[in-house]
Amino acid sequence: MLKGAFCHRGDIYALPARVNLLLVIKPKNNTMKKLMYLLAAVTLIAFATESANAQCGDETASAEKSTKLYALTFHADYCGACKKLKPNVMELQTKTEGESVEWVSFDFSSAESKEKSAELATELGVADLYKENQSTGFVLLVDANTKEKLGKLTSKQSSDEMYQTIKNIL
Repeated sequence: MLKGAFCHRGDIYALPARVNLLLVIKPKNNTMKKLMYLLAAVTLIAFATESANAQCGDETASAEKSTKLYALTFHADYCGACKKLKPNVMELQTKTEGESVEWVSFDFSSAESKEKSAELATELGVADLYKENQSTGFVLLVDANTKEKLGKLTSKQSSDEMYQTIKNIL
C-alpha cells in the first residue's frame, strides 16, 4: 500500500497524508489511458480541496463561534466626536484583546468608504442596524449571534465606563 505519494515514470506526486491509495491500471488504448489519467487527476484535486477546506473551515468556524459581541464603530474623518472617541476605542481594543469581541469600523468619510461599509454590514448580518444608524461618533455593541443591539458607547463616556459596559455584556 502506498502512503503519501505515488510515482509515475519516475515523478513523485504528493497526496494528502490521510489518503492511502494503490492504483494499478493497464489501459488497452490511448483514449482509455487519457481518461484514467484525467480521473486520477480529478480524484487527487478533490481530495486536496476537501482536505484544505476541512482544515480552513474548522478554523473559521471556531473563530465565528468564539465571537460573542460585535463592537461596531460608526465614524468619519471629519467628525469631531469621532476624533474624541478614537483614543478610547483604541484602548478598549487593547483591553478586550483575546476576549470574544470583534471590532468593526464603518467609515462614513466618503461615498466609496460608505459603500464598502454597507457591504461589510451585510456580510456580518447587521445591515438593518447599519441602515438605522447613519450618523457617526459612537460604537454600537451587538450580539454576534442574534444581531440584537445590546448597548451604545459615546465620546461622553470615559474609557473605564465603556470597558465596564462591555464587561457587563460579556
